[in-house]
Amino acid sequence: MMKKIMFMVLVLGFMYSQTLQADTVHLKNGACYDGEVIAQNDKELTIKLDIGELTINNDDIRSIKITKKKKVIKKETKPSDVMLIVSRLKKKAAKINNYRCKMRSELYDGSTVSGTTLCEAPDKLKAAYLVTSNSQDIGRMEVKAVSDGKVFWLYYPQLNIIYKQAAGSEDSIAPGMDELMPAALLDKLNDSNCTFLGNESVDNVDTACFEIIIKGDASDLSGMGQSEEITTSKMYFRQKDGFLIKNVGYDKNGKILFINSTKDIEINININENEFYFKAPEGVKVLDASVLENLDAMF
Repeated sequence: MMKKIMFMVLVLGFMYSQTLQADTVHLKNGACYDGEVIAQNDKELTIKLDIGELTINNDDIRSIKITKKKKVIKKETKPSDVMLIVSRLKKKAAKINNYRCKMRSELYDGSTVSGTTLCEAPDKLKAAYLVTSNSQDIGRMEVKAVSDGKVFWLYYPQLNIIYKQAAGSEDSIAPGMDELMPAALLDKLNDSNCTFLGNESVDNVDTACFEIIIKGDASDLSGMGQSEEITTSKMYFRQKDGFLIKNVGYDKNGKILFINSTKDIEINININENEFYFKAPEGVKVLDASVLENLDAMF
């Protein structure tokens, strides 16, 4: 009898000690689990119970009590299939240090923008465009843009006006390098804003096509006296190097608002640094683009 009592004391003592050393997870719904936390990441936690292992979403947890210091194995959060495809493209695009190409934009109101772009990471740009529009204020107009990474110049030869601004200004009129360098553009894609639509051939070029949800200021497309809102776009990236060769923007009803296309792409070429040097021609009016009144006149 004494042996039986001692056995029960030992068993109860062991169980009690186990309870004292258990990790405790309290859930928002009032449930509570005692066990051993064996894994945790930014999305979920796994606790080992007597009946087996239980995985709980972090959002459902109110509090966690760890009874003793120990090494908790971090479960790796596997990237989604979409992000695996984006990651592969980014690795290729990251090897692009500079490029030259021809581009063309067709807007919803019939106006077009076409020209050449020369870009060098991290912040140098040279571009020359011809804008055509049915608007009497615009008609056909040349636009030249140059940035050496310190100063951005926007030159309208027909108007004899240059807008000048420090590169990287908060309210910069210059296009961001996240819109110009392929790797930086791909870096914007994530599970919350894009869907992989599959591989497609565009002008006999193998591409990966994504549908992107457009939010914030990027959704506003204003011009020619009208205002339109972009809700989604389809982006086509070259499979061989991650270069964006086509971008189509849509409104909420599926109407096409713009089509941007790129061709004659040359990457990692020899570029003379003088390409990004700009000096205002004599007699041209230079305006500070940081001044609101000047910007109002510009747009």
